[in-house]
Amino acid sequence: MPDRTREIELYQNEGALLQVGTSQVISFTNFDTSTSATVTFDDSSPNNGAWNSGETATIGGNAAQLLGTGLSYAGVKVTIAGITLANIQLSTPVQTALLTANGVQSLHFYNADGSEADPAALLDSLATQLVTALSTGIPPLLQGTVNLILANPLQYVQNNALLTMNLTAGGELPFVPCFAAGTMIMTRLGEVAVEDLCVGDELLTIDNGFRPLRWIGTRFLSARQLQQAPHLRPIRIEAGALGNDLPVRPLVVSPQHRCLIRSEIARRIVGEREVLAAAKHMLAVEGISVVETAAPVTYYHLLLDTHELLISNGTPSESFFLGPMAMSGISAADRFEIMTLFPEICSQEAHHVMPPARKFLVGHIAKSIVARAIKETTPVIEYRQYINA
Repeated sequence: MPDRTREIELYQNEGALLQVGTSQVISFTNFDTSTSATVTFDDSSPNNGAWNSGETATIGGNAAQLLGTGLSYAGVKVTIAGITLANIQLSTPVQTALLTANGVQSLHFYNADGSEADPAALLDSLATQLVTALSTGIPPLLQGTVNLILANPLQYVQNNALLTMNLTAGGELPFVPCFAAGTMIMTRLGEVAVEDLCVGDELLTIDNGFRPLRWIGTRFLSARQLQQAPHLRPIRIEAGALGNDLPVRPLVVSPQHRCLIRSEIARRIVGEREVLAAAKHMLAVEGISVVETAAPVTYYHLLLDTHELLISNGTPSESFFLGPMAMSGISAADRFEIMTLFPEICSQEAHHVMPPARKFLVGHIAKSIVARAIKETTPVIEYRQYINA
């Protein structure tokens, strides 16, 4: 019965307790901030790489329970002096999971493919529709108050938006990491297909030259498994999609696999020019998409002594990271082997011993950087630089 771990964004419920059921309405202000949380669960019922309702779990070391999953709809109403001027309900819902740990309820928002959903995007859509609704037909005596709302519609939405939730018992939150078979990895001997690599091969890293490969892990997902869990389907990055002709050929990775972003936009938003973003958070980029075919896939995990940026199909992306997210998709036997190879790492908090090669971006930040790059028509990787001096 393997234990699995993943990191998710949680929005703590600061209002009345929610239950599994339909048409529950709650103010968005109860969920206006998020925190990253580590979820560990006993993946035994079934053993499918997902946290299923009923499986034992912990969040931050406290006993946790997945109460249910369903859909949430965002809406906002403007009523002044008893007159309703706008009543907006978004037609597109967001997938929602209701969790509890240590007596505290939280919500987790996610997309149909299993990637993190940013509820702030719902507010942006509401604010846009609110401006349209209040632009005409306002009684003159109410125009002054409406003008105050229009001066900062997003702030009004943040303070007044409501979520209507339809939740049912059950659901799952899945995770699986790494490269797909066929990926070409740069080594001291040139490019080698990931499935042909051997422990001891020297891989080219951006920061530290050639470094030996210490461990290789694999996970096979059948066509049936991918049909049952479409959020585990690989993501294909077309040649040149990241900018500057990178990758040099199509790159297929798992949704959670992190690739390098190198841009001035990243520096402006998070203070660092080079950052790592999960492939699933870059889907807005033209040429990056979920592989919809039902063909089976094998994912490969490449572990070095330190977390490194490797050259995969010509573009920088991460090696296997011994941290809370990266250990979730491997078997108990694989974990035992890693603990034997790296006892000094596995006996402590991994991120203290194996620091990440670059800053990891949470979902909404990564999507913001990508959206800004699209708006400014700049590439995700603004220039090539394979080796840092």
